[in-house]
Amino acid sequence: LNYEELIGRKKSLTEEKNKLYKENQSNIRSSDLIKTLLFFIDQSKFDLFQRDFNKLNKIYNQRELVFDIILPFLKLSSEDKKWNKMSTSKKDFFYHFLVKKINEFAVPKNTIPKNENQKIYFLDVFPSNKSLHSPMMLLLSSYHNLESYFINEDILHDSFQDILKDEHGSIIFLSLNKKGAFDETEFNLFKKDIESSNTLKRHNVFLFNNHPTIKIDSQKDSQFNLINSFEEFEQVLVEITTEMSKTKSAA
Repeated sequence: LNYEELIGRKKSLTEEKNKLYKENQSNIRSSDLIKTLLFFIDQSKFDLFQRDFNKLNKIYNQRELVFDIILPFLKLSSEDKKWNKMSTSKKDFFYHFLVKKINEFAVPKNTIPKNENQKIYFLDVFPSNKSLHSPMMLLLSSYHNLESYFINEDILHDSFQDILKDEHGSIIFLSLNKKGAFDETEFNLFKKDIESSNTLKRHNVFLFNNHPTIKIDSQKDSQFNLINSFEEFEQVLVEITTEMSKTKSAA
């Protein structure tokens, strides 16, 4: 951009000229917001990125945030050359902020969740503060008004096992993301521990496989209910809420 274009861009990004709300439900295209957020990241304007990202939940519901904003934004950012050259510390800040904000956005629509007697848990196979998939699954479950919890530790950790031992039929979603060079070896050991856990046999365990290289055969890995996309995950949520509605009606 030349000097005049930079000045014009600066003016367009001021609070007065860039209100992030809908006037009379008028159009604010999500693609434009995504490009604006990406521009802030490219220019290392994290203060402006935070300012505008904080306003998104006033425009979009939880489902729209996942499918219309966050997923497309992550896809674009991962393809951007400047993003790939960003320092590790800046990327860590970015992920930490997103995880925090996504969890804050995950507020149920109604005060009484549909599944007050059945808990839903989200955990990473390899716990990490950089993983956005579990928080985004939490966001979608909030849209469907389901009580759910993001646990930032291993499913086999003693503290989480203590919670599960007093419950029966809870639903556990595990997110498998890339960690390092030995992911497949670690995951194979992890599967054996899952299979041998008497506590987990009383619960329904789903695996959302986001790993770029680990492939899982649903027939060979029957201890997991496999999910491969957010669309599939949302379908599971719909099935859960439908079944709960039928159970309440029968009662």
